[in-house]
Amino acid sequence: MRTLSARGLAVAAGLLLPLLLVASVAFGAEAPLSLRILWDRPLPAACAGAFDLRWASDESVYLALGPKGVVEMSLQPFGERIETIVPGTGTPGGFFFSQHLATHGEEILAGAFLAALTWRTRKDPVRREPAPFDFIEDLDLHGGKVIVLGARRDDEGEYAPEGEIAWFGTLTAGLEDLRPVVFDSRGPRAPNLNACPLFGLGSTRFLADGSFVVVPGVQAGAHHFDAAGKLLRTWDTVALGLTDDCARLTREEAARILSPPERWEWLDARRTLDEIVPLPEGVGLLVRSVPGGRQQWELIVLALDGGVLGRVPLPISPINEITHLKADLRGRRLALLVMASSPDLVSPLLPGRLVMVALGRSAGGDSQ
Repeated sequence: MRTLSARGLAVAAGLLLPLLLVASVAFGAEAPLSLRILWDRPLPAACAGAFDLRWASDESVYLALGPKGVVEMSLQPFGERIETIVPGTGTPGGFFFSQHLATHGEEILAGAFLAALTWRTRKDPVRREPAPFDFIEDLDLHGGKVIVLGARRDDEGEYAPEGEIAWFGTLTAGLEDLRPVVFDSRGPRAPNLNACPLFGLGSTRFLADGSFVVVPGVQAGAHHFDAAGKLLRTWDTVALGLTDDCARLTREEAARILSPPERWEWLDARRTLDEIVPLPEGVGLLVRSVPGGRQQWELIVLALDGGVLGRVPLPISPINEITHLKADLRGRRLALLVMASSPDLVSPLLPGRLVMVALGRSAGGDSQ
């Protein structure tokens, strides 16, 4: 049962924002990692309905705005400069829905929840689009290499014939070299993924060394691959407290929770992944839970040797009862997009916020 009112949330946010909120966790022999909120601001009206974000420069971020495309927004001054990077449906030839976003160097990749990807470079506005996916849960880009979490058909039109749910390829080949790296644990036609389609349970992200992590979310496991796509290790996400219920849903149960509000209630009863954050210390899993009807987030930090370094609470005020986070790290600054679905389903997202967090290596302050 949802009990938080919009007014109550606004009051709570007003009380919290004047404070410098600090959370820390000890990493064995290492110095504690601290998270310090620098500022928390509503997005300007032109960018209010953002689905995803990435750093564009030290003083700007890219935002995926669904049917409005992808823009670059300045941070200093905040929101004063907004430049279209990938045009949306309001422009002839624009991309129809930018929900997922990835960047590396001059390359920018955007993906819709259904069917399509598109990419361009900053120097060349011409966009390219590969063969479609049936749906996309997440994606990322690094050095011309792409990882996509989602399902697609083979050359004969058969849907996920071997249960393929994560794909690895290159932009230089136009993504025609996509090959599967993660498979549905229940086999052909990806029944786990189909039980919870577009629930936002999974995530994927490249690390600084070009290796990448895939967390399907619909089944157990966080998988770390090297830069060539070879599996290095797998963390047990169930042991970390994440839910893998999709693997046990019957067809009838899956049908019942397919649409809101049943979907939201089902998600709120579980600990789920909002985002993967590449950290200097390892891999960060940004996990959402709703104990006692109160939304909360923590950053679980995984060591690249397969261990767990610790957990850091993240004191973020939700927008409403259906709030989720997206994140990207640049240096020691973590940019958080706070986004919320509309309960009345008229608008996909309510106006969101951008939160800037400083990561430190000591409890007393952040290191740059």
